[in-house]
Amino acid sequence: MSETIERNKEILGKVLTAFNERRLEELDAYICPAFVGHNPLSPEPIPGPEGLKGFFGAFIAGMPDCRHPVWKMIAEGEYVAIHMPFEGTFENELLGIPPNGNKVNVMMSNIWRFEDGKIVELWLNMDTLGLMKQVGVVPA
Repeated sequence: MSETIERNKEILGKVLTAFNERRLEELDAYICPAFVGHNPLSPEPIPGPEGLKGFFGAFIAGMPDCRHPVWKMIAEGEYVAIHMPFEGTFENELLGIPPNGNKVNVMMSNIWRFEDGKIVELWLNMDTLGLMKQVGVVPA
């Protein structure tokens, strides 16, 4: 496997560790200023490192114990794909949704694109229906 692919996987691991350990300020070292994130929870893209920190921060605020351990990471060329769970306890408001105290556990499969050692794009895919059921927006 190429050195670049291994470096990209290592960088993504550092991003996920920063999320899990609540060190979002570290994202500035790994996220390109022109970063764009695409996600099913918003019609608008996530803009730049500050946007990604805000997106991650909203989930951390809503589910203070949330985390997403990596299950499988696959890389080719400038892309790294990850399949992992997202889990936490819905204790505070999230995206305008009042908390219900439920444990949340949904699967995610995300694709991250790199340029010159920085993350420039993300396609976030998660079990959105499962998340909405678990936070009480959609009946189970």
